[in-house]
Amino acid sequence: MSEVTVTSDISGAPNVFRVKPANSTNATLIKSGSGNIHGVVLNATSASPASVFVKFYDTATTPVAGSGTPLFVVPVITTASVAGNSQVNFEEGIPFKNGIGFTITGAIADSDTTAVAADCIHGFILWK
Repeated sequence: MSEVTVTSDISGAPNVFRVKPANSTNATLIKSGSGNIHGVVLNATSASPASVFVKFYDTATTPVAGSGTPLFVVPVITTASVAGNSQVNFEEGIPFKNGIGFTITGAIADSDTTAVAADCIHGFILWK
């Protein structure tokens, strides 16, 4: 049997943005300028019935919840007995031309401005 050495090229690895919301819509600009989202992992912190929606915007400035159209939405659907989770992997990356921003709201509608509870979900976003 021969020995195998595994190495990784961390220079090409995506960055990690931690998601741990406050009691708000959590409008956040991850990156100004072009970039890609490579993955999203989100977990509800309890099985209380309260779904949340992480809405991603192609924007150079901090997005405003309820204003504009998200590029895509990642839901975390929770029921009375099951704490929801979402895991999405974009192998090639989803491109954002202007910048990567997101909001977190309590309803799916693009126009929704419902603030979420602090610490209702935890997770991370992989981006470059």
